[in-house]
Amino acid sequence: MILLTSILLVSCKPQVPGEIKNTEFQTTQELKKFSSAQEVRDFLEKAAISSGYASGFTGGIKRAFAGDVMMAQESAAAPSAAKADSGAASDYSQTNVQVEGVDEADFVKNDGKYIYTIVQDKLVIVDAFPAEDGKIISETKLVGRPRNMLVNKDRMAVFSEDNAEVPYFEQYDFVPRPRHTSKTHVFIYDISDRSEPELVKDYNLDGYYFESRMIGDYAYFIVKDDVYYSGPIIALPQIKSSARIIARPDIYYFDNPEQNYVFHTVASFNIFEEKDEVNAKTFMMGYSNTLYVSQDNIYIAYQKNPPYTYYEKHNEERFYEVVVPLLPSDIRSKINEIKDDGSLNSNERWERISSLLEDMYNSMDEDKRDELIQKIEDTIADYEAKLEQERRKTVVHKIKIDKGDIEYGAKGEVSGYLSNQFSLDDFNNNLRVATTMEFYGIIPMAVRGAEGSQPSAGVAVSAQEVTGKAVSSEAAVSKSLIIRPPIPREGKYMMYNNVYVLDDDMETIGKLEEIAPDERIYSTRFIGDRLYMVTFKRIDPLFVIDLSNPSNPEILGELKIPGFSDYLHPYDENHIIGIGKETESNEWGGVSTKGVKLALFDVSDVKNPKQLDKYEIGEAGTDSEALRDHKAFLFDRKKNLLVIPVTEVKGKQYYDPKLGYRTQRLWQGAYVFSLTLEDGFKVKGKITHNEGDEQRDYYYYGSPNAVRRGMYMDDVLYTVSAGKIKANDLNNINKEIKEIKLPFEQPKYYDYPIY
Repeated sequence: MILLTSILLVSCKPQVPGEIKNTEFQTTQELKKFSSAQEVRDFLEKAAISSGYASGFTGGIKRAFAGDVMMAQESAAAPSAAKADSGAASDYSQTNVQVEGVDEADFVKNDGKYIYTIVQDKLVIVDAFPAEDGKIISETKLVGRPRNMLVNKDRMAVFSEDNAEVPYFEQYDFVPRPRHTSKTHVFIYDISDRSEPELVKDYNLDGYYFESRMIGDYAYFIVKDDVYYSGPIIALPQIKSSARIIARPDIYYFDNPEQNYVFHTVASFNIFEEKDEVNAKTFMMGYSNTLYVSQDNIYIAYQKNPPYTYYEKHNEERFYEVVVPLLPSDIRSKINEIKDDGSLNSNERWERISSLLEDMYNSMDEDKRDELIQKIEDTIADYEAKLEQERRKTVVHKIKIDKGDIEYGAKGEVSGYLSNQFSLDDFNNNLRVATTMEFYGIIPMAVRGAEGSQPSAGVAVSAQEVTGKAVSSEAAVSKSLIIRPPIPREGKYMMYNNVYVLDDDMETIGKLEEIAPDERIYSTRFIGDRLYMVTFKRIDPLFVIDLSNPSNPEILGELKIPGFSDYLHPYDENHIIGIGKETESNEWGGVSTKGVKLALFDVSDVKNPKQLDKYEIGEAGTDSEALRDHKAFLFDRKKNLLVIPVTEVKGKQYYDPKLGYRTQRLWQGAYVFSLTLEDGFKVKGKITHNEGDEQRDYYYYGSPNAVRRGMYMDDVLYTVSAGKIKANDLNNINKEIKEIKLPFEQPKYYDYPIY
């Protein structure tokens, strides 16, 4: 009988690839520009064939889907808009943004006089100040699915998505044919007369809306579109004003292969420009998931995702580079001779190599065989661990912007993945990045059965089952192999965190790696020369990291407390506010999540940060939109004011005979706090938009009365939900000044009980 060890599996187990050598699809990593649609088609055809996606390729290309179609020390705020008239408030809040001077689009805005909000498919303008006279003064029907808006003085840009049927001509066809796609609209309104907004422009292009920003009078927006063919026609990005084409952006790309290609069109316009002038460039990248914008640059980031052919190539390279050098010299020489024999195809080559390995193991005594196997397995484990760290990369593209001009800057790569836009920060011409790295440090080499179980000794399998390589039918019949139980090995999941500093050319000049092993980043905030970072597994370490020397980041101090923070916000230069969840140890030895937690940290002594105060809201399941969206977080230090929306779970579950199932009492609204360094968090009051104090649990998500934003004008606090706006006295939160019902139309499914 022939004895074959588990080591033969190293040549067939699929792995995420590292750097690929001798591939037909060579890359330069240089930015290039397509000169025609034909060049785009040729590139994608070549990429599809190289990537293994072009099976059955007949002149078009198989569609590569992109997936989802769809600070200064003070609170950074949106750029100030001019007061609408003399009746405006002297002091008012604005959208909570990441970078001072870079406004972020939201579904609600205010300018100290008017509140602008999107209610389903309507733009609603409310004359909100003085609050006693508050009323809706206009409702404007919007096309498609409005996402958010930007407001600048008497101009507004509304970003909306829609489904469209786009006509196109196939080559030498005599009539246009329909093509279904997503479309993004940018509706620009003149709101000089708030009672009757005037649509002055409708910029639109194929694709789905990503995000937008406004710097000064220039709005920047990004639209993503899957790169695909319909017949012989490729749909290249083009920007229209209504139905007229006004721009065909140049398309730039890197020639490195991706599993998916996505057009990212970065466009800008002056919101006050009367002419139809849009500046735009398109970059063909992988599927992106993070956008960060400073006053000088747009950064688009995504996980590196090589095509399937890298998997196959990696198996072969690993066998020759790791396994063969550890074999006896005579076997090594014979394998290299077979490898270099150009008359053999891949299957024939592997059949001869596997026979050599079988004979080698059969001729060895058991101790030497096991010693060799152990050595190879250990070497492979180290090899894979090192490669995993190299493979888990985030790609960051830097695009320079200046008064509407758009110019590609550079591309960088860092290990790990980003949590959100707050993982990036542009400071003194350097990009600071915080990432979490996750990978398996040891990869078990066990032979697995259909259910993932290990076959026992003496089980016969075919050569193809063991090696993963096709063999001739004669060889398959003659070569039955008996597998010994593999040497037990335990896979270890590795997790840690990193901080990188990249220079203006996106080259790494400083790094701090392997922070907080076995934990991941929950929140980060870069402020000046410091990074405040929260990681979590069982406790919440708040790290203070010094970045004053970009080439040598270092940890200054850390604080370990229960719970974690999902969002960090500066109180002042020496204090940080955190909002997240409280935790506690459970009876099974793990950690259970409790309610929403607010924390105030003192970082004046960077080597010894302290928690000055905390406030916990509700039972397990309690939630706040501010945990996921910083725009839902309202803080003003001058007013000692902190407001967050909350869905609070109150008490334990109980059986409701009317509903016929177990439920919980819920409260939804806004918590209003006074926050000072001396007194910490003090509840000033709570505001709900529900008719009663509690709500039924099937309104937990998507309730029209769920408070989503808070804002103030002078001494009046306004809370906004889909169904209404309430104005309350900031000096006496329980005193309601005005309630304004919004034109929300209840979906029909709310008319029926939800079981």
